[in-house]
Amino acid sequence: MFVLRNVEIRWFKQGISNNEVISTLQAILSVHRARQGFVKARTAQANQIRGLLAEYGITIAQGIGHIAKRVPEILRDGENDLPGSFRLLIQRLLDHLKELDRQVGELEAQIQLWHRDTSASQKLAKIPGIGPMTASAMVASIGDARNFKNGRQLAAWLGIVPRQYSTGGKSALLGISKRRDTFWYRGGMQDRENLGLTTLKPL
Repeated sequence: MFVLRNVEIRWFKQGISNNEVISTLQAILSVHRARQGFVKARTAQANQIRGLLAEYGITIAQGIGHIAKRVPEILRDGENDLPGSFRLLIQRLLDHLKELDRQVGELEAQIQLWHRDTSASQKLAKIPGIGPMTASAMVASIGDARNFKNGRQLAAWLGIVPRQYSTGGKSALLGISKRRDTFWYRGGMQDRENLGLTTLKPL
């Protein structure tokens, strides 16, 4: 966990005060939270478009990529009997979806830039399965890693703990549950997708 402390030490050597360090970490964490909000809104918008079209018997596979490809084709199709007002509505929602996607992309670029300028985040990203999104969020959230006695305490703070089942005075540890902060879970999924280790669940 010494790697997380390096970010504060490096900035201290550059003459940056502790308050400025905390303010900088809080700022990038705010960017992460804002991005998460845009991602959630983007997912909701995509599902709304898919649901409205389904009421007219038009189905679109899950995933924003399918919506971006299929919806323009559907709106151009003059033989699907969609009312003109409904076409205008879907076009408006599609434009909103594209704007949300643009906002997500810009915030991710900002996070990537901060990651490249922060040695602690870069070192964390060398761990298999961890990319810029997770690494930068961990550095910004944890700050001074000396607040944790050991790695187990940090894992518990992140919510990465096994489920327990007790009966007859015996306790059994089960697998890691999904009852964790979704902020970390989705960030990790995004990193693993970018690294080609897995595929994100479709929207």
